[in-house]
Amino acid sequence: MENPLFPIAGIILIFYLTLIAPERRRKAEEAKRIAGIKKNDRVITSGGLHGTVVSAPSDSDVVTLRLDESGTVRVKVSRWALTVIEEKKPKDDAKD
Repeated sequence: MENPLFPIAGIILIFYLTLIAPERRRKAEEAKRIAGIKKNDRVITSGGLHGTVVSAPSDSDVVTLRLDESGTVRVKVSRWALTVIEEKKPKDDAKD
């Protein structure tokens, strides 16, 4: 008779490889991305606010965002609330 421990161990291994390991990797990448936020990065918060980072001290969990171009509207948000960091697109000098 076959030992029932082997199929159970196989199921646990498949579960780990398909669900737990990728989630850990995604969380680590997100934590690295959030920690790398710097001044003048364009971000979107979990509440839907679009803004530009004014200050992001590395020792603080609070980031100050400028919401308008003139700089008069500023808000402080937690780092965990930043969901999207917009990539800067290189400007094309060629015109179509």
